[in-house]
Amino acid sequence: MKDIIPPGNSVKWYKLEAMDMYRDIPSPFGLISRAVWKKVQHLCLSFRDVYSWNEELNWLADHWCSNSFEHKLKRLGFATTVYELWSARNRKIFQQRHATAVYIVQKVVEDIQCARASWERIPKTRENRELALEWGLSHKIFVQICI
Repeated sequence: MKDIIPPGNSVKWYKLEAMDMYRDIPSPFGLISRAVWKKVQHLCLSFRDVYSWNEELNWLADHWCSNSFEHKLKRLGFATTVYELWSARNRKIFQQRHATAVYIVQKVVEDIQCARASWERIPKTRENRELALEWGLSHKIFVQICI
């Protein structure tokens, strides 16, 4: 890649190298994103260490891959977390507004609760109820399963 950098742009090249070095760190925030993702994992009832985003995504694809309510909610939690961390990063860079981990988690929960408005006929199982309680979702989204 060095041979495609024009001469005299060594500062830009250094910045590119530094960015590349940190591409697998969970986010531009480091500690904040780690705290946010750890809390979202707890909301998803998933208790494991936090790794790089690539490892997290691979683990998610291997373990949360069914069409069940539980797996859909966990995938949505992951996607919403990435979105809110990216939004917080952009606010920090472009508007000089800093967000705390608590604020970002609150935004993730609000986004999930807003998405809930379109959910219908979720099976009323113990796992689904536990997840709904963690996320602060209403029990009205569930239907009784006839066995």
